[in-house]
Amino acid sequence: MQNGPSSPAPGSYPSGVPSVGPEAALQSKQTWLPGETDSRPLLSATKFGLMPWRVTVLGQNVSVDISYGTSSNLRLVDLRPPIRVTLPGSCDVYARALPNDVPTAANCEVTCIPVTSGCCESECRKLIFGAQALDPLACRFVALDAASVRVGPVGASVTVALVALQAVSLIAGSALVSGDGFLEYEP
Repeated sequence: MQNGPSSPAPGSYPSGVPSVGPEAALQSKQTWLPGETDSRPLLSATKFGLMPWRVTVLGQNVSVDISYGTSSNLRLVDLRPPIRVTLPGSCDVYARALPNDVPTAANCEVTCIPVTSGCCESECRKLIFGAQALDPLACRFVALDAASVRVGPVGASVTVALVALQAVSLIAGSALVSGDGFLEYEP
C-alpha cells in the first residue's frame, strides 16, 4: 500500500479548451463584522474561448455588483442574493455589507464555473422603490404591491397597472411610475 496523494478524479473537458476542466471552478467567500460596510472583490474571471460563466452568489445582508461582457463593461448593480446567472465574456463580482440601523454581520460566497452544457434559468434580482427610470438591462419587473410601469421609451410607451406579484416584460426606456418591486435580469 502506497502512502501518498491519490490522483484527481477524471473530469470532463470542453472541446478545444483542454486547460479548462472541473478544477477551473472558482470559489470565494467574504465575511463582514457588524458595522463594516466596505465593498470587497469576490471574483475576477476572464473568458475561455466562447464559453460563458455560470455564477452563483449566496449571502446575507449584502448587495452585489456584477460586471460582465467582452470588456466587463456591462454592469448589474445592487443585486440581492441568491443569484444564479449565466454571463458571457469576462466577469467580476463585488459585494458590500448593507448598512443597518442595528449593525449585523454579513457574508457572501460566490462560485463560478465555465458553462460546458445546457444553461439554467437566471435568478438575478434588484429591489427598487418609488418612481424612477428602470435599468435598460432588466428584462422584467415584478410588483411587490400595486404598481404602475411605463413600458418603452417616452412617446412610444404603454403604461401598465400591476397588482402584487404580477410581472411585466420590459424594453429599454421603461420606467416605474409608482409602487415598489424588483427587476429581473437574464444576461
